[in-house]
Amino acid sequence: MRRLFRIRREAVYKNDGRQRKPETAYFVTSLPPHKCAPLYLLQIVRGYWGAVENGMHWVRDAVLREDACRVRKGALPRVLAALTKMTLTILRLAGVSDLKRTMRSFYRKGSRAVKLLLG
Repeated sequence: MRRLFRIRREAVYKNDGRQRKPETAYFVTSLPPHKCAPLYLLQIVRGYWGAVENGMHWVRDAVLREDACRVRKGALPRVLAALTKMTLTILRLAGVSDLKRTMRSFYRKGSRAVKLLLG
C-alpha cells in the first residue's frame, strides 16, 4: 500500500537573511503505517538530500572540478554533466574507492583510464 505525504518548507538564505516563498513538496512511500511518523519521514527526506549533496555534488566538484568549468552555452553543459555522471558511475562499478587519487593517476597516465574501460 502506498501513502502520500506532504512537506511544507521555507528556505532562508544565509547571506542576507531574506526568505523565499514557502514551497510544498509531495512524496510517496510504501512504509507501513507504524513507520509513518512525521519526524521519521522528515529524517528520511533530509537524509536523502544529504546523500545527494555529499555523494554526488561534492564529488563532482572536488574530484572532477565541475564548478570550475566555464562552459555555459547550448547543450554542452548538459553533455558534460552526463559525461561526468557516467565517469563516476564507471569508476564506482569498477570498485574504485578513492576517486580523487584515481582521477589524478588518469591525468598523469591516460593509458590507465583506457585499461580500466577495456577491462
